Amino acid sequence: MTNLKATIARIARDQRNAAMALRYRGDSYECPICHGSFRTMLPVADRRANASCPRCRSFERHRLLWLYLEREVGVTRRSMRILHVAPEPGTARRLLSQPGIDYVTTDIGGVTAMVRADLTALPFPDASFDIVLCSHVLEHIPEDRAAMRQMRRVTAPGGRTILQHPIDPDRAETYEDFSITDPAERERAFFQRDHVRIYGRDIAERLTEAGFRVTIVDYNERLTPKERERYRTVQYPSSTPEHDLQADAIYLCDPR
Repeated sequence: MTNLKATIARIARDQRNAAMALRYRGDSYECPICHGSFRTMLPVADRRANASCPRCRSFERHRLLWLYLEREVGVTRRSMRILHVAPEPGTARRLLSQPGIDYVTTDIGGVTAMVRADLTALPFPDASFDIVLCSHVLEHIPEDRAAMRQMRRVTAPGGRTILQHPIDPDRAETYEDFSITDPAERERAFFQRDHVRIYGRDIAERLTEAGFRVTIVDYNERLTPKERERYRTVQYPSSTPEHDLQADAIYLCDPR
């Protein structure tokens, strides 16, 4: 029944997105994930204009991460085992279509993930995956250190966990207050109703404590200005810039 629900949901989503892609087709911008080209991108929740792909609904950070995965990791050229946590639909579709990839998705809820699981208690053997992908998930999890340790555990020697998360680079220390449970209060404190913290620069220390060597990559700096504009990989200021956090830095976490 779960697989049937997932299939129905996926078909309905694809139909809606195909209609939107036709409506916005053009040649000003290109999504490197789904290869669609558009006269403009879609706004995101009335906060950022020209941000989301009309076909696969990727955001700026998703398109940037895909370019990194394709160009630097070689996901379209190599065989590898990938675990994708809370998978973004467009990226998941591309990875699932790659013949050399043993691809598994997991999420605590929803109907589209292959394995329903808590990130703090993953049901996979040690060293199961060459790549673990986890984008904008840890800020939702109270026990984030346990989740980090689990991702470290299932990452194979020579493999890598690749993370993105919203971070306030002006904060030395992460801000979290677990006495805040009301969604409206969380939105005021953490800028989103289902977030439990705002990470500071010490996020790298938490990952190191979990057993990783951490390298932070600003991949936009490796793209040309033409590529950044064509693919819309830069998260432009929103209508509430005081709430904007750095969302696209790529954290490369290698098991120690």
